[in-house]
Amino acid sequence: MNIAAKRITRIASAGLALSLLTTPVIAQSVLTADTEISGEAYLNRLVEIMDDIRRLVPETVEGEGPLLTILPETGETGTELGALSDADRQLVQAGRRLFDLYREVGGDPGGRPLLIQRTANGLFSALEGENGNVSAQPGEALAGSLNDIAANDERLPGAVAPVVAAIADTLATAPNADAAFDLLAALEPDPIAVLARNQRIGLTITGPDVETAGRFAVIAGPAGSTVGRTAVNGDTLTANIVIGPDTADGFGKILLFSGSDSLTPVTSYDIAVRGGDTA
Repeated sequence: MNIAAKRITRIASAGLALSLLTTPVIAQSVLTADTEISGEAYLNRLVEIMDDIRRLVPETVEGEGPLLTILPETGETGTELGALSDADRQLVQAGRRLFDLYREVGGDPGGRPLLIQRTANGLFSALEGENGNVSAQPGEALAGSLNDIAANDERLPGAVAPVVAAIADTLATAPNADAAFDLLAALEPDPIAVLARNQRIGLTITGPDVETAGRFAVIAGPAGSTVGRTAVNGDTLTANIVIGPDTADGFGKILLFSGSDSLTPVTSYDIAVRGGDTA
């Protein structure tokens, strides 16, 4: 059995075990987007990024080096990569990938840079303004910074926080890609829909909350988005949404309203905005 087949089997078995343990007594409404990728593709993407980060073996960070400041938006360091040692260039790439990992979950890493430095005691990694930590294991040092990025994201949904924590633990402890995949598959970490800008995206909400909202139910997206025609059929609502160029990156909400109350939402659904064309 090849690795891909093994991973599919692991998702199926882990997902079944998880569903048996966590099946809710009360049915929950679910939002899906027609742009969502499969659970397997999502997990593979997370593992791929982590694998890139964890290519740093302990020997790579031996010795001492300059303090590297990596900006989240551009990945720039303020230092020409050609002026850095091979080890420090690898650390810059790992820092950039750490920001990519948080974006892949759906978050916006904000504007605070990541500080990384090789020291006599191991690799130092910190989000600017945080204490950071030092570890002989690069994955462990960077995992602490991933947790700090999440802790400083005011829009991080409660459903996503434990997923980020589990990803950080996996980055710190998993010895290889297969082990990382197994640990993440047990969580089924696909809690939100990721919406790209300037694309017409179909949304479907199914469940009892739609029935509560009634046949004149409507939805509203994050600031800068436009919702198209909405249709309700029993417990299912369908609508199109376009995320505008001015909508902020990162986590957001889709709000479900009844036709009789446009001020108080019946419920909300976590989404993330990432990619697409910007202004």
